[in-house]
Amino acid sequence: MPRFNEKERTEIYAALRKEGERLFSNLGTKKVTISDLCKAVNISKGSYYLFYPNKENLYWDIINTLHQKIFRNMDAMIQNKGKNSLLELIPQIIKGYLQVTRKHPILSINNKQKEYLYLKERDTDPNILFGLQINILMKLIDETGVQYKYPKEIIVRMLDIIVLMLSDKKLSEKEESILINIMTTVVY
Repeated sequence: MPRFNEKERTEIYAALRKEGERLFSNLGTKKVTISDLCKAVNISKGSYYLFYPNKENLYWDIINTLHQKIFRNMDAMIQNKGKNSLLELIPQIIKGYLQVTRKHPILSINNKQKEYLYLKERDTDPNILFGLQINILMKLIDETGVQYKYPKEIIVRMLDIIVLMLSDKKLSEKEESILINIMTTVVY
């Protein structure tokens, strides 16, 4: 089995994430094989297992990487809110998330595929709730310093349900606006 130096490992991880996102988005999670992934990045099947134990772990790594980017952007918006109140930021944050899901179709795979992955992986990571990292959301909610109407655990689950619903449908601007208003009302 080939040995990879740190630079090669970093490049292979990046290539696996990029090609994995493309393949999962185009073919769906069940249809993508490890052989497909290896062929796309030009590594052997044995080498693949040096990086991930299965394709589901690669999928979650891609999702978590994208969500961390999203949460860093949300955090930056909150930290740099200026004269805007947090209440005014919620629509911007949700719209930003929706833009990212449109840019990265892997975040918009259908519910059957999400259920398949969730059921395969939920026992290994209890912090995953349909791909959202609960611990990151909790930290983000804590850092806002806002007093919410409901416990933050409920808000996190509600956000996850909304994200799941939104990522599975193409909503009009009007529908998005209505949903954002409802969510804003419920949260505060």
